[in-house]
Amino acid sequence: MVMKAKQAFMDFSHRLPMDFSSFATDITTLALVRQLRAQPTKPFGLIHLEGCHGCGKTHLATAWLRENNVPLEDWGNMVFDAGQGGGPEQLFHAINRAWQAEHRMVVLSTPAQSEILSKLPDVRSRLAAGIFLSIPDPGDEVLTTILERHLLAHGIKLTREDLQFFIHRLPRSPQDVIHAAELMKNIMFEQKMTASKKLFHLVLEEIVS
Repeated sequence: MVMKAKQAFMDFSHRLPMDFSSFATDITTLALVRQLRAQPTKPFGLIHLEGCHGCGKTHLATAWLRENNVPLEDWGNMVFDAGQGGGPEQLFHAINRAWQAEHRMVVLSTPAQSEILSKLPDVRSRLAAGIFLSIPDPGDEVLTTILERHLLAHGIKLTREDLQFFIHRLPRSPQDVIHAAELMKNIMFEQKMTASKKLFHLVLEEIVS
């Protein structure tokens, strides 16, 4: 009897919960969210999210899984991240497993990683037959909106000046911005602090430490 090993392609244990509202901030990202929301989790098919490091690929993938009520233990088998060391051969096997299980597979890659994945003809043809969504680099306005929305969800409202002061000193990715918002919320509630430059510097020190 051959035992079928269960291999997860991504570890989501350290990820904050994501939703579409903190990503859909302008016309481009709203369109991306609409296209992704239209995709069911079954039957088999590929959804290829391509963009630079930190543009929000994992954010979108986890928001899609969450909205479709996919159990957390299944997330790692439905998302393949080329940035975590996955090459074309590994993706080929992941695609076959998704096909056998009759569920969607989300592939995350940068443009350079997409070129490497496409060197295997079987993978190239599968990707070409799937849904392709290109994610733009997040600009200041997008990151500021993400930060503002995440803080407002916790009842924290910053002035536009404070938002811009903070965003200009953060790493340039949606994940880092949301992480910073969580840190700010925790420090404010635990230490009973109000919004101030001192608070912002405490958060920034925590992020870079």
